[in-house]
Amino acid sequence: MTQGWQIAGIPRVLSGSPFTVTSPYPIAAFGTDTYYGSVPTRPDMVGTATLNGKSNYASTLSFFTPSVAQDGANLGQQIFSTPGGSDTGFQTGPGNLGRNTFRTPLTKNLDLSIFKDTRITESKMVQFRAEFFNIFNLHYFNSVDEVLGDSGFGLFTGTTPGRILQFGLRFVF
Repeated sequence: MTQGWQIAGIPRVLSGSPFTVTSPYPIAAFGTDTYYGSVPTRPDMVGTATLNGKSNYASTLSFFTPSVAQDGANLGQQIFSTPGGSDTGFQTGPGNLGRNTFRTPLTKNLDLSIFKDTRITESKMVQFRAEFFNIFNLHYFNSVDEVLGDSGFGLFTGTTPGRILQFGLRFVF
C-alpha cells in the first residue's frame, strides 16, 4: 500500500505583464479605419505617474495612485496629455510615452499533482489522481484599464482564478 505514490509540481513566477497607456483619440495624420475605428495612440507624459504600493493594490483596486487614476479618467492633462484631442477629436501626433512603460504586479503560483498507482494484475492497474491548481489560493490582479478617459482608467479589470481541485480515477489495461 505504500508503493506507487508520485508527486509532481509546477512552480511559476511571472514578473507581470507590460502595458501601455493609450489615448482615446487617433492621430490626425493617420486618420481612422472604418472597420477598427480609431487606432489607439500613446499620449504625452507631462507629469509623474505615481503607482500604488504593493499593500495598496487590494484596498483600492487601482494600479496608479488615486490622483493619477482620476486625472486619467477625466482627461485632466496633468499627467498624460493628448494634445489637440479634446478640441478636434484627433491627437496632433504620437506622444512621447514609451511602449509598455508600465508592468502589472509580480505573480507566483504552484500547481501540484499526487498520483497513486495500484496494480490489480501484472497487466492491469488503477491510478488515482488528485490535482491542485493554484494550491495556495493566491489571487492576483489581471490587466489594467489603460485607455485615458475611461471611467475605470488605472483600475484592475479582474483577478486570476482561485484554487481548483480535480480528482480522477484511471483504469490502465
